[in-house]
Amino acid sequence: MYRVGEPISPKEAMKEALAAAEKGRGFVSPNPTVGCTIVDKDHKFLASAGHMKFGGPHAEILALEKISDKSQLQGATIYVTLEPCAHEGKTGSCAKAIAQHPFKELIYGTLDPNPLVTGKGILIVENAGIGIGHFQALEEECKKSCEDFLFHITHEMPFVVVKVASSLDGKIALTNGDSQWITGPETRAHARELRAHYDATMIGAGTFLNDDPLLDFRETFYEGKRDNRIVILDPRAKGAQFWPQSQLSKKHKKENIFVLTRKDNMEVWQNHGIKTLAWNSSPVGWEVAMKSLYKEGIASLFVEGGAYAISQLLQFKKVHKLYLYQAPKIMGYGKSWADYFKVKSVADAPQLKKWEIEKLEHDNLLTGWF
Repeated sequence: MYRVGEPISPKEAMKEALAAAEKGRGFVSPNPTVGCTIVDKDHKFLASAGHMKFGGPHAEILALEKISDKSQLQGATIYVTLEPCAHEGKTGSCAKAIAQHPFKELIYGTLDPNPLVTGKGILIVENAGIGIGHFQALEEECKKSCEDFLFHITHEMPFVVVKVASSLDGKIALTNGDSQWITGPETRAHARELRAHYDATMIGAGTFLNDDPLLDFRETFYEGKRDNRIVILDPRAKGAQFWPQSQLSKKHKKENIFVLTRKDNMEVWQNHGIKTLAWNSSPVGWEVAMKSLYKEGIASLFVEGGAYAISQLLQFKKVHKLYLYQAPKIMGYGKSWADYFKVKSVADAPQLKKWEIEKLEHDNLLTGWF
């Protein structure tokens, strides 16, 4: 955060807007994470803010509210990570609000693909006599900041992220089932924080039965501030009998649990009062299931295993992003996180388009995009 009156470069202004956007992550879905920075006519810092809560004021409005003396906006510049909204929804139009002030210029990071907005927000501001600039140097960072929104608003399906914790040779468990703990405690805390960035967490029936996970946000910033939603992929309804004694049944509200299973097994889970959605292992089956989850308000999905669930998503090309935690261990003969996934040739193998590597205390985190 910069001090009011402090000189700030255009790049610093957009980076400040990106940092402000991050403060709302995990709370604004299905809206995008958006940040805003306002500088005066001499490019001195006035205010910054991020969209903090779904249904609450947007970033631009919050930033404007921080400036009590609106005469400072004469000849000012406003930086936004995403094109300001043009439509009236739970809140008013940010583009119209900006147009009411004597800004010299609006600089945006990337356009909003929402049909209700795209290009229209820019046009409203431009028609008010305010100049428009596109900050191309940080466009990729701005897109990454709201990547889940950019996908789901276009495809009406969840943005799917897979999280894996493995050894250097790709193992998530020994053949005897021993899997605790491959990565260190700081990595597990890091993963719980990431979990809270997405609308729902998905696991397979094997993980549900064998690990009896909590899938909560304990010991993170998000603990007690929002509920998690859980999706269980259970083709044969094997987990239904275990449900009453599971940690998930004790920790989470029933309305936050969803099960994907074959049509002839849906009743088994429904007898427990659990929302059950039709699924089968086919391109159409996954398309239907993903559309159903989206209609339930799940715009992003954080997949934590096991190997069957991840392999299914890889097979039917539903994975958009990968978080791969790697411990400096070699486990040898064991279970791989993609054991059930097969390709006919190396040329057919899914390949990351880009990736980043981050060093944690004892492990590495590879973040990649398909």
